[in-house]
Amino acid sequence: LEFRRVLFRSSGETTLLGNTTIVSQLNVSGETTLLGKTTLLSQLNVSGKTNLLGSVTMESSLNVSGETTLLGNTTAVARLNVSGETTLLGNTTLMSQLNVSGNSNFKGSVTMESTLNVSGESTLLGNMTAVARLNVSGETTLLGNMTAVARMNVSGETTLLGNMTAVSRMNVSGETTLLGNTTVVSQLNVSGESTLLGNMTAVARMNVSGETTLLGNTTVVSQLNVSGETTLLGNTTLVSQL
Repeated sequence: LEFRRVLFRSSGETTLLGNTTIVSQLNVSGETTLLGKTTLLSQLNVSGKTNLLGSVTMESSLNVSGETTLLGNTTAVARLNVSGETTLLGNTTLMSQLNVSGNSNFKGSVTMESTLNVSGESTLLGNMTAVARLNVSGETTLLGNMTAVARMNVSGETTLLGNMTAVSRMNVSGETTLLGNTTVVSQLNVSGESTLLGNMTAVARMNVSGETTLLGNTTVVSQLNVSGETTLLGNTTLVSQL
């Protein structure tokens, strides 16, 4: 099913059983189900519940204000805006910006080449690679390995159950729990309560202004600055200044 140079509108329940290519704008205000592959070359606007059961490729904007479920792989070349609960069960590649203001569940691997902004609760069950900035203002749980190439900003409660590698700066202003090994190549700034249960390697500066507990071995190659209560239960190696 292909829409070329036309505006397609539906105000009731919509089901598309084959592959869908949207060359021009598609507006749907009721429940929408797409069972085949979906390619968005232009804008898709949905204000009701949306189910995309095949692979989704977006070269233009997708705007959803209701509950959204994507069961296949998702590639977002252009912006994806979601204001309701979002579930992505396949691998997700973001080449442009993803904005989510409701609960988000990513059950496959996530690769971000552009910015991910989340203001609600987020759960990522697969490996996470952030080439561009990741901004989270709500509760965030990362169950797989996490690699942050660009800056990661977290203002809510954050739990990382896998290994964490921060190539660029990581800023955390809420409660943070890192259960796997952590490697910080660039600066780590924490202003809330932090608990690191695995080994910690800080190649660049680490600044902590809240309560900090490190239960594994800690290696600080550069400067470690702590202005709050700090507990180190494992071996500590300081190559530079504390």
